[in-house]
Amino acid sequence: MEGLDREQHKIAVQMPNSPQRIRGLAGSGKTVVMCMKAAWMHNKHPNWNIAYTFYTRSLYEQIKSNITRFYRWWADVDPNWNKIHILHAWGRKDREGLYRFVSKKMGRNSRTYLEAKNAFTHKEYSQILGNCCKELRELEDKTPQLFDAILIDEAQDFNFEFYKLCYDILREPKRLIWAYDEVQSLESLSIPTAIEIFGTHTDGTPVVELEGNYPDSEIEKDMILYHCYRTPRPIMVTAHFFGMGLLPRSK
Repeated sequence: MEGLDREQHKIAVQMPNSPQRIRGLAGSGKTVVMCMKAAWMHNKHPNWNIAYTFYTRSLYEQIKSNITRFYRWWADVDPNWNKIHILHAWGRKDREGLYRFVSKKMGRNSRTYLEAKNAFTHKEYSQILGNCCKELRELEDKTPQLFDAILIDEAQDFNFEFYKLCYDILREPKRLIWAYDEVQSLESLSIPTAIEIFGTHTDGTPVVELEGNYPDSEIEKDMILYHCYRTPRPIMVTAHFFGMGLLPRSK
């Protein structure tokens, strides 16, 4: 707990009453902040059903360890894993995933990766998963509202349809919190807007609004982690110069 800076701690103990985005470079502590936020929510609202989902399978044990460590700081016991669910985005036969979990709740068989790869024209992993999520959302059955809060780590790696499925399965007031790496590649230095991800209502208003603060609250809808602890500043600055083509040409 002592290792967090002031900004990380501030964001981690906020409980927004609608969607929130957390931005930062790799090494800015997004996963740590998200784990602490999940533990904080679970401590304050033990009856909430909370899901923590992510892209990279190997993160599972790290996330579970972080949430356990933070939760013990306040509660001195282990989390109730029947209420806080660590779910890889897809899942597999021996470990539940968010897509598989929702499919079961809807009484549907989830597709395996190979089945989905053969069924859809897209061959990129996030697009294939996105198609599976879209398939669920377009079923005649009403999407069940299963969680009180969902935290999406590594959000930059997901197709928009995954965000939408997460949003659909949330109870009001739709506490969807996602952590986004602002510089995911040299080809993409911009991040999608909330309208690009979630779309608009029939009257043209955005489904999700990320401007400003929440009503009667100082909590911002879009938070930024400014400090990068993984890479020394001189290396970071040099990398940006090369990546953005800012170095002057030699005469």
